Amino acid sequence: QAPAHCLATTPLWCMQQTPAPVEKKKRRKRRGMFGLPAGVPALIVLVGAVALGRMAADDYAEGPIQRVSVVAMVVSVPFCVWGLFNTMFYHLDLGMVSYALAGAAGAYGFGLLSV
Repeated sequence: QAPAHCLATTPLWCMQQTPAPVEKKKRRKRRGMFGLPAGVPALIVLVGAVALGRMAADDYAEGPIQRVSVVAMVVSVPFCVWGLFNTMFYHLDLGMVSYALAGAAGAYGFGLLSV
């Protein structure tokens, strides 16, 4: 505290005490499914879905556009279901909508849907 005779001449901002430094909380690493780091389960599902989609494309596709369409449809299914699960039990996941649209685009490219 400053003496009384200094209060008249000392600017107010000089007398204010600086706040104590705030300690930062340590952030925990986010964990995804099965205790893996966030994003790793999605990569595992993606690799599996692409492999399955390529195998399905070998059996059903007749040209390059149909091959890409089959892979898009197969990859979109697990991620659309995953997004639906997240929306039902946790929070709104718009990935559900985007993967449904990607699956619809694959169906259109394959010739299953017409406009």
